[in-house]
Amino acid sequence: MQRFQCLDELWAFLAQRGLFHIDLELTRMERALEALALAPLPCVIQVLGTNGKGSTSVFLTSLCRAHGLSCGLYTSPHFVSPKERIRAFPEDFTDAAWLEAANKVLAVDCGLTYFEFMTLLALVLMCQSQVQVAVLEAGLGGAHDATTACRRDILCYTPIALDHCQILGDSLAAIASDKAQAMASGQLVFSAPQYPCARTTLMAMAEKRGATLHLVTASERYDGPLGLLGSHQQQNASLALAAFSALAERLGIRPDKAKIQKGLAQAFLPGRLQRLCASAKYPALIVDGAHNPHGLQTMLRSLAAADISPQGLVFACLADKDWLSLVRLLKQSFPHLPVHFPSLQNPRALAAEQLAACWGQVEQATSWIGLSVVETLRRLASEENGPYLLTGSLYLLAEFFAAYPAALEPV
Repeated sequence: MQRFQCLDELWAFLAQRGLFHIDLELTRMERALEALALAPLPCVIQVLGTNGKGSTSVFLTSLCRAHGLSCGLYTSPHFVSPKERIRAFPEDFTDAAWLEAANKVLAVDCGLTYFEFMTLLALVLMCQSQVQVAVLEAGLGGAHDATTACRRDILCYTPIALDHCQILGDSLAAIASDKAQAMASGQLVFSAPQYPCARTTLMAMAEKRGATLHLVTASERYDGPLGLLGSHQQQNASLALAAFSALAERLGIRPDKAKIQKGLAQAFLPGRLQRLCASAKYPALIVDGAHNPHGLQTMLRSLAAADISPQGLVFACLADKDWLSLVRLLKQSFPHLPVHFPSLQNPRALAAEQLAACWGQVEQATSWIGLSVVETLRRLASEENGPYLLTGSLYLLAEFFAAYPAALEPV
């Protein structure tokens, strides 16, 4: 029987499965979970939605840590290493634990996709460590997402908007319906404020499936200091806090005001309105992975609210996103800023030349077209100004973090 002898073998095996390969069904996950026969964890929280899933997951994990709970966190995508997707607190998983878990999943592999294999790997790692709380960020949709095959106690819905339309449906109603189908009988479900269509869909599904839905209102807004920048993070933190209160009751612990403040203030997630000081290799930066119109609008509002004015843009995106809307929003917000279009080393990337032509403002210092992200930033560093806004795709950020992995850690 094949076995992984080192993590490099695991990464190579996963790469062969195809990071972008999608096959939306739950039968493979269900068969593998049945074969693994994992012991149930005390509490599993699934985080769904369109934007804010990662931030909400991190807030939840940080609240658990502040209250002394052991917890596991599963998020996606990763920037540099797949190990970023599966973390544990207070002590992270060892390489030996990774290999042990990976070989257990390999033994029940039935043609799992990349995301399915990683989801099972996360569950096995968390069960091996006997964490008290597992936080699972859904990857795509809800009805057929690999995380939906797992037993879940609490669901969190961040704002639902248009994204992955070619897979989930070309309307907000269709996308909300897919995500709502993750609900099951007896679950506690918490939702951030939603567009009316999405809210109605969630309410109808909760009633149909016998789940208890709580819509987090403005009166529950958390207004204390947060470790993540942006006015929209108050909404994510409020959603996380509402879910944590239910989690605490389930586990028989009392939420503590000082620990809540500490947990939310210490939350960290790279690539979300992350500010980086200038270095010899890149200028002062604002790094944000906004890659759909809703996310970009949220980022722009947060920049305005914080009175942050970028001095230029470094922008790249994927061809299968709504990139025309992203261009329009950025041009409306920053009509006179210099813009630079690096090329991404990604088969889904929109050509830098096409993006620059669409932008249509050659006089705005768009001569640096098609350079690598690293070379673009190196040239900007010599100009000694900034900050520059680096945005448009998580894969743009991935190339930056791969070159400068220290930026993945809190300062």
